[in-house]
Amino acid sequence: MVRSAKQSRIVDIDIKETIPRVFMLFLQTAHAVEKYCDSELFFKAGLSMPKLAVLQILDKNGGTMMPSTIADWMLVARHNMTTLVDRLSKDGLVTVERGAFTDRRQVHVTLTAKGRKTLKQASTLNLKIVKNVMAKIDEGTAASLEQALKILRMNAVEGLDRIYKRR
Repeated sequence: MVRSAKQSRIVDIDIKETIPRVFMLFLQTAHAVEKYCDSELFFKAGLSMPKLAVLQILDKNGGTMMPSTIADWMLVARHNMTTLVDRLSKDGLVTVERGAFTDRRQVHVTLTAKGRKTLKQASTLNLKIVKNVMAKIDEGTAASLEQALKILRMNAVEGLDRIYKRR
């Protein structure tokens, strides 16, 4: 029997308890949505979701930020942000400038004109992707989903904070 790509990728986990079953569905959904968005953005705009997120964060915060602050916004490790910023810099989407002679450790990442242009183009594409993913979700369901996701995010961030405090 030949199965479509869609059929072979969707696996419902047979978990009887509602909370663990919904959590597994949430993880699968988050992964599938991220892969879809990342693939569309890469093939049509040459960007990954993390690169787009950095450009958006810079744009929303005046165009210049420290990598550590961007990492905190994205909930990623600071060393991962260094690699990502280096790639954005090589693409000409940001510039990286060291602080004054007195404190060379301070680094500033600044959105370039090319970065702003790329962000504008990618944002249009990203909006189409969002509309496609959210196509059958009405406003009421979206509001309920937003509330539930905020609770999940808060619980996860609190869990991370507890882990970091143990170190």
